[in-house]
Amino acid sequence: MSENSLASTIAGAIITTGLTLLGTSLLQGRESDRANHAKFLDGAQATAQETSKLLAEGYSALETLTQDSSKSEGSAAKLENVRKYDEFYRGWRQRLIENQFRVSRYFGATISANIIHLKEIEVAKIHDPAAPEPCTLPGIDDSLDMNKLAERIRCLVTISAFWDRRQQSVNPHDLDEQLTLERSRSINTENIRRQMISYEASYVRILRGLDDRFSALGAKRVL
Repeated sequence: MSENSLASTIAGAIITTGLTLLGTSLLQGRESDRANHAKFLDGAQATAQETSKLLAEGYSALETLTQDSSKSEGSAAKLENVRKYDEFYRGWRQRLIENQFRVSRYFGATISANIIHLKEIEVAKIHDPAAPEPCTLPGIDDSLDMNKLAERIRCLVTISAFWDRRQQSVNPHDLDEQLTLERSRSINTENIRRQMISYEASYVRILRGLDDRFSALGAKRVL
């Protein structure tokens, strides 16, 4: 074999080996990317499921609070319902905060802020029970996150206990005062009802946002 033929054979072998190694490397890289993407989707799915569970638990606890309070007679009974809810709420909010970081990682800061805004964690304050919006919260009203909605509902139930206590001190012969008190209680009850509807609507909106984002990440949708 001539030197030129030998050189050509060696060069061809080197090129073939190089292309094989390159192809193998590219294939391994793609497989690694697919594995990492699948792992990311698994994490996103687990986070979405945990978020749905947390928000459902929050709604269930609020529903129990509002229904039990509507059936309770007297401020003491209503405040006891609030106390029981507070025991649930402390653990629930902590789990919500922990989950928020995962939601932000997989689904973005916008969706996570709609669940709980970490810069605006503050207990609702009651300034004037007779005001149209007696429970003040940080931030603006039309961007309430799920935690703030829960806080507002809890605050409104506390106000219903205030009106019950006020009822006990009202002169039963003072019809004007009785009428004013009844109107205030009715407004508060309606506020609670509207806030529960807002919580449910926000819950559904967040779930849709999670689902849309999950699909955008490449998850297959069952038709």
